[in-house]
Amino acid sequence: MRRGVAGDATYSKTMSRLVADLLRCLALIAVITIHADDAWRSVTTVPSDARTWAIATLDQFARFCVPLFVLLSGHGLGKRYAAGCAAGDFLSRRATRIGAPYLAWSALNLAIVVAVGIAVWDKAGPAALRDALHPGDGEAWWSAAVRWLLSGGADYHLYFLPIIAQCYLLFPLMRRWRCTPGAVALVIAAQVGALAWQEAARLTPAVPAPGLWSVFPLYWLGYFQAGIWLAAHDEYLAAALRRWPGTLIALLAVTGPAAVLADLVVVSARGVQPEQAGGFDRPAVAWYLATVVLAALRWGHHVDAWRPRAVALIGTIAAGSFAAYLSHTWVLRGLAWALGGAAAGVDKPLTRWVWIPLAVAASIAVGWLLQRAALRWRPLGWVVG
Repeated sequence: MRRGVAGDATYSKTMSRLVADLLRCLALIAVITIHADDAWRSVTTVPSDARTWAIATLDQFARFCVPLFVLLSGHGLGKRYAAGCAAGDFLSRRATRIGAPYLAWSALNLAIVVAVGIAVWDKAGPAALRDALHPGDGEAWWSAAVRWLLSGGADYHLYFLPIIAQCYLLFPLMRRWRCTPGAVALVIAAQVGALAWQEAARLTPAVPAPGLWSVFPLYWLGYFQAGIWLAAHDEYLAAALRRWPGTLIALLAVTGPAAVLADLVVVSARGVQPEQAGGFDRPAVAWYLATVVLAALRWGHHVDAWRPRAVALIGTIAAGSFAAYLSHTWVLRGLAWALGGAAAGVDKPLTRWVWIPLAVAASIAVGWLLQRAALRWRPLGWVVG
C-alpha cells in the first residue's frame, strides 16, 4: 500500500517523513478545493466583484498542489533508492502501484459515463462510447481511444497518473543525475522554457502556442528532478535556510500565491479564458512551488515537535491520500447530487460556505476507508494503489 510519499522511505531530519506527509496532506486538500471550488464555471472573465474574486483567489492559492505531488514523488523515491535501484524491479513495482489503479479507474469511469449516456440520454451504446471518448472532427475512434487513455481522459483528474508514469519510466536515469548540477539544470531549464513558451503564447497572439498535451513531460519533469535532487541536498539547504531571517522567508512565501493570482488577472485581461489562463503550466506556479518548498525546509523542524495526535492525524490522511485522490471526484458528484445539483457548491447560499470543507472532509474519509479496506482485501489494493 502507498504510504506517505513513496512506500517505506526513510527521511532525513531536515525533510522528515512527517513534514513530507504534511505537505502531501496540504496538496491533497488543495486538489479537492480546486475541484470543489469549480472556479471556471463561475469566473469566466477577469474577476469583477467580491464573490468572483473570492472564487478565483481560492482556486489560484491552491495551484501549488499538483507540482508539489510530483516533487514529493521524486523526493521520496530519491530517498528510498539513494543507494541505487535495479531498473526492471523498480518499474515492475511502480507499474502495479500506478498502472493497475489507472486502468481500473479509467475503466470504471468509462463504464459509468457510457451507462449514463445509454440510460439517461437514451443513446445507443456506440454513440455513448464515442461521446465519452470525445473524438475530434473526423478523428477515428481508435485514435480518440489512444489519446483518451494517454491523457487521462476518463475523468478530469486522472491526467496526474500518466504524468507520474512518465516520471517513473525516467527515474532510473534521472536518479543518476541527482547530484549532477549540469544535468539537473538542463532538465529544469527545459521545463522553464516550455512554461515560458506557453506563457508567451497566452500574452502575445503572435507567438504560436506549443500545442502540447497537459501531460507532456516537459511541463513536469523539472519538478520531479528537483525532488530527486532535493533528496540528496535537503540537509544542506535546510541548514542554510535556517540562517536566513524568518521574515525574509515569509515575504518570499507571500510572493508565491500573489504571483499566480496576478498572472491570472493579467492574462485574463488579454482575452484568454480563465480556465486556460489559470492552469498549472505557468512560470508563476513554478515559483509558487519553490516558495512552498523553501518554507517547508525553513520551518519543517518545528513540525516534528507537534503533539502525537496531530502527528497521527497527518499520517492517517497521508496514508489514504492516493485513494482519496482517485475517488474524490465521485465523492464531489455524490455530495452535489445530495445537496440539490451540481451547482450546489457555489450557487446555493446555504451550502456555499460549507461546501468546500464538507467536500474535503468527505473525500479524505472515503480515501481512508478505501485504504483501510484495501489492507484487508488484497484485490482492492490493486485498485487504490
